[in-house]
Amino acid sequence: MLTMLRNDLKIRYQKPGNVYLGLIHRLDRPVGGAMVFAKTSKAASRLSDMFRRHVIERNYFAVVHGTLNKKRGQLVHYLHKDRQKNKVFVVPPTHPNVKKAVLDYEVMESKKGFSLLSVNLHTGRPHQIRIQLSTMGNPILLCFSIKDSSICLLEITFKRKYSVNNMYKIVFNCRK
Repeated sequence: MLTMLRNDLKIRYQKPGNVYLGLIHRLDRPVGGAMVFAKTSKAASRLSDMFRRHVIERNYFAVVHGTLNKKRGQLVHYLHKDRQKNKVFVVPPTHPNVKKAVLDYEVMESKKGFSLLSVNLHTGRPHQIRIQLSTMGNPILLCFSIKDSSICLLEITFKRKYSVNNMYKIVFNCRK
């Protein structure tokens, strides 16, 4: 992605030599959404600082299995990343190398045993949304392992219903 964008900037702005492009915010796989890049090192520094200070809100939508008891809530867990296994686990706060993970959620809609959540991150830990929602018993739909070939897909249609100040109400339909 970075190489493709650098080449585009080089051609579009007829820049000689190397083109700077800094990746400020990335997404875990497999997640869709906006990625943030900076065309200058000064912009990269300022944007990185804004993410670090939580000036920029990170909002996500997630379809999860089950219906939640509360319409909205806050999840607080302590996460540990096992670097050798490249996995993240919820652990007690006394565990060594623990990082606090906080998110707010709101149930936008529930239907046929699934719920659409709006998620607002207070912290940005690796796989945070996936781990925290799974820990409360509502794993994200379409989290699958390609190695095991255990892919279960449901046809889900998202539609933009209306827009108010760049916030979208999402309507979803599920068919098994």
